[in-house]
Amino acid sequence: MKRTLVLAGALALGLLSGLTPASAVSTPVATQENVRHLATVPGNTGGHVVAEGNRLYMGNYGTGLSAYDISDPRNPVKIGQYLPGPSATDGVDTGVRADAVPDAAIWDGRHIVSLGGTLRGPNRVQTEFIDFTDPANPQLLRRFAGSNLSGGADGESHNGDIVDARKLFLPSGGTGNNGLRIYDMRPLLNSPAGAPARLGGWNPHSLWQNSPYRINYGKAPGSVFDHTHDLEVYTDLRVLLPEWEWEDQDEDGEPDPTYGNKDVVLLAAALGGNNGGAVYVIDITNPRAPVAMGKWENTSGNTIDYLHEVQFLHGDPSTLVVTDEHMTAGCAEGALYTVRISENLSHMTKLGEWTIDGGAHDTPGTCMGSHVISSHDRHVFMGAYTAGLQVIDLRNPAQPRRAGRYIAEGQNSWGALYHQGVVYTGDFGGRGLDVFEFIKDPVAKAFVKAGHPQTAGNGTFDPIYGVSEELAKCAPDSQLNGVDGFWVRIPEDKRDGTATFRALGSGPAGLYDVDVWFMNANCSQYVEPHLASEGTDEEGLIPEGAAYAVVSLYMGSPQWVYAQIL
Repeated sequence: MKRTLVLAGALALGLLSGLTPASAVSTPVATQENVRHLATVPGNTGGHVVAEGNRLYMGNYGTGLSAYDISDPRNPVKIGQYLPGPSATDGVDTGVRADAVPDAAIWDGRHIVSLGGTLRGPNRVQTEFIDFTDPANPQLLRRFAGSNLSGGADGESHNGDIVDARKLFLPSGGTGNNGLRIYDMRPLLNSPAGAPARLGGWNPHSLWQNSPYRINYGKAPGSVFDHTHDLEVYTDLRVLLPEWEWEDQDEDGEPDPTYGNKDVVLLAAALGGNNGGAVYVIDITNPRAPVAMGKWENTSGNTIDYLHEVQFLHGDPSTLVVTDEHMTAGCAEGALYTVRISENLSHMTKLGEWTIDGGAHDTPGTCMGSHVISSHDRHVFMGAYTAGLQVIDLRNPAQPRRAGRYIAEGQNSWGALYHQGVVYTGDFGGRGLDVFEFIKDPVAKAFVKAGHPQTAGNGTFDPIYGVSEELAKCAPDSQLNGVDGFWVRIPEDKRDGTATFRALGSGPAGLYDVDVWFMNANCSQYVEPHLASEGTDEEGLIPEGAAYAVVSLYMGSPQWVYAQIL
């Protein structure tokens, strides 16, 4: 319903005193830049998050994992939890978990979840496979226990990637010939459930030493392999085959560049002593006979202290994103590297570097590492411990730049997952699961307050009231713009009635109201329809002929307000 123009500014402010319930608790925002907080689901220590279908699974460091219904991505609802305990089939479980990183798949209507645990103390190294079809009653199917350092080669799993389309499972965490392990998950689906079948284990460095790619392209063996920290699997990648596999497609007697589909794993290998490491690109199209296609080590610029993970950049398959957790030297700031990769996935060159800048509210002596990431539309979303959620713009991968961040007091973000327009982070501290929205390329923004009552007129309501609305009228460059509203100049190519205007607040949901009013080119009259509903945010078409928009905070606490033209 559109608001009628009858409410005086003083009355609007008078209503604010009754808006916030006594029980509402708001965490002070330390730093907020192009990111707004949508929701928090408390109650669990957070960690790694993964989405599968309409479910989200969050690892609970030290305890297990939680499941959420994300049918409404902006409002997750907790629907289940797995807290490990005694098992009747494979021994007594101590109940503790380090890292506790999940992954998930849906096969034949069954929700299957893997849960990893790393070597951070006795009895913590185990990988579990759980049937979460009934989230209120998850069932343990099988458990691998023990690290490869203690003879239990299958248990170590810092994280694991379930390859849904292939019914495979690839865990990380292994050393030596357990650096790359591949399991067939199909026995797990039997009744009774069988253990995932190990197809093999390989040392990534040995794969590279013996690789036809290394030999034929004359590449160096590089550093030795210590352990796998993380890996990501990509199926059916369209890649340029190596020259020795090219075919004569035009029948001229000469082989032509030939493309084919391959299943590829990007493996982040960290070195002992937290120094250096390497990225391996491995073809697992035949999961029993993997072939290393390429290897990258950082030979210039900053030294990598702990190579954490590597992924293809979403929207740019020629760019790899490599992260350095940097957990040494007093938890120094983490780093991100961009790497150009060739069409045949064999040749890699570093493009750029980026580090987390210290902010006024960054806590000295605590970790601000570059931790778990995801990417969308050439932007990376990073959980950065006490540096919260970081958003990095890689549209020019040679010059990474921060595009947004959100850091609240006490925040300790483990990882960040972009999913259907929102970003989920699991908080390593006490916040639990957080939901954010990244506001890409706002045309204007300001930290504004609701209009002052003395600027509203003699009891009559004019939508253009307030310090900014009156004294910066149609003047977006004015120093008074952004006090209690802000003006936006609408580009000429957006004035034909087909462009969309969005105005987004960042206060507590339901406790603020942003409006948008449009004016003509000489600022002499309004252009309707305006965007002034009873909701919190506004989104709608820019009316034809509108040259300016003024964004006002009709009511609510002072907050960042953003404008986008789409």
